[in-house]
Amino acid sequence: PELSYSQTELFSVPATGGRAANLTSAFDRTIVDHAWPQGGDLVFTAALGAYTHLFALRANGTVQRLTGGPYNYGDFDAATGGGAIYAVRESATEPAELWELNGAETSRLTRFHGRGDGWAVARQELIQWTGRDGLAVEGLVVYPAGYEDGRRYPLLVNPHGGPSSRVRDILDQFHAYQLFAAHGYAVLAPNFRGSTGYGESFGTANTADWGGGDFADLMAGVDEVVAMGIADSSRLGIYGGSYGGYMTNWAITQTPRFDAAVSMYGIFNLVTDYSNSNSPRWEYEYLRAFYWEDLDVDPAHSPMLSVASVRTPVLIIYGADDPSTFISNSNEMYRALRDLGRTVEFVKYPRKARGISEPQQRADLFFRQLRWFDKYLKFGGEDHLDFYLTEEWAPGPDGWHMRVVTADPRAEYTGVTSESGRYLEVALAFRPDTANPRRPIGELQLDLGDAVLLVGSDGSARAPAGTVTEVFGLKTLVTASPSVPPLRVSPPELGTSPAVAVALAFEIPTEPAEYRLRISGFRPVRIWAAGVD
Repeated sequence: PELSYSQTELFSVPATGGRAANLTSAFDRTIVDHAWPQGGDLVFTAALGAYTHLFALRANGTVQRLTGGPYNYGDFDAATGGGAIYAVRESATEPAELWELNGAETSRLTRFHGRGDGWAVARQELIQWTGRDGLAVEGLVVYPAGYEDGRRYPLLVNPHGGPSSRVRDILDQFHAYQLFAAHGYAVLAPNFRGSTGYGESFGTANTADWGGGDFADLMAGVDEVVAMGIADSSRLGIYGGSYGGYMTNWAITQTPRFDAAVSMYGIFNLVTDYSNSNSPRWEYEYLRAFYWEDLDVDPAHSPMLSVASVRTPVLIIYGADDPSTFISNSNEMYRALRDLGRTVEFVKYPRKARGISEPQQRADLFFRQLRWFDKYLKFGGEDHLDFYLTEEWAPGPDGWHMRVVTADPRAEYTGVTSESGRYLEVALAFRPDTANPRRPIGELQLDLGDAVLLVGSDGSARAPAGTVTEVFGLKTLVTASPSVPPLRVSPPELGTSPAVAVALAFEIPTEPAEYRLRISGFRPVRIWAAGVD
């Protein structure tokens, strides 16, 4: 009762008053939600490890499980008289939709995410390992897209927030596991001790032990994924928010094994976190003492005391107006690492951004993380991800900007096929930057045959196969010498803003792949080419 993170139970109270009776005292799992339809038994959802299932509390006091399989059931309601149940369901391969459950019969009622039916989803599975004291621990592993046995991949570890929370085996993850998998990363999301869904003793096992058993569980999970032959132990990254941010901060002060880290609105100093948070009792409940009662409690569990041992490059992320993990923690960590001469960057998102939920912020957050991890886990510290996206104007020399208007795969051009499998047609536009009237605009000179390269994630570079044009309404690939003529545009006259367009084709394989379009003098542009079914 004294722990707010203790397991949730269901109680009944007589409407006329009286003692509350615990209806689920023999059911050792966290209750998520409940409904009591008129004329029917009480129905509830409960966390079972990485899944959420429906149960019924029968009149005789027994609990009966109503659903099974690798599913997570969310919001639900039950029909009068104990008939059908209508529930939101999702899984590792299915986004959330509304389902009707009627005994053993199930039927899908909505198709809000039908456009994702053809998506290629990376392999995702639950694994188990043993903690330092023999405790069984579970976690979610997402394999890199196109995973090959015998090949090792960079691994990203994502400790969840809470810590009274858990990782579920679903497709739609806030921390974008499938997106990282599409970029060649394996992801481990551990349900370390203190997580919900594994019983009361497991959920409270990190009381007065932050950064102890839970951190050991996390590192044992890393060793397990390495032992499975998936992860490259020399390319490890870690990222998390809230308590996951604390675990990230703690991990990089305790071990040099991580080569890159992203800390999002995490705890660095428990004393100032207690002092500034709108939930100050949270630290006390977990650590069982205030810092003025036991000076060894809060500081001993604070990453700040070991900050000098950090050698991991750290990207610190904070969302404005977060009353739980106050910005003072991020400021303190940034200043300490900066003054120590460590590699650190600090990004603060505007407005009420805890969780960073605005679509543009979410996209920006993902690409910032991807760029950080690629830089330190793939490219040896080189920034190959200093890129723009398609439809964005990338700056270039002499006041000119370049934009990838479209980037579309094609099987052929008027009967001409690619020896490598297909073509990627890239339509480019060039224009002068006239936003600053004081900036002089020079002549644009590009030998596109030599100045343009399409670079793959493996470092391979492809020159244009030719220029795309239309002949009698048909798209035609011009490969005659010179297949890509030089581009020369004079400086614009005052008050004008001429634009120049050109379409180039590159030969690429049929597998899904990520590329960088590099044009001399211009910032690179990221291009994603989907695979061929």
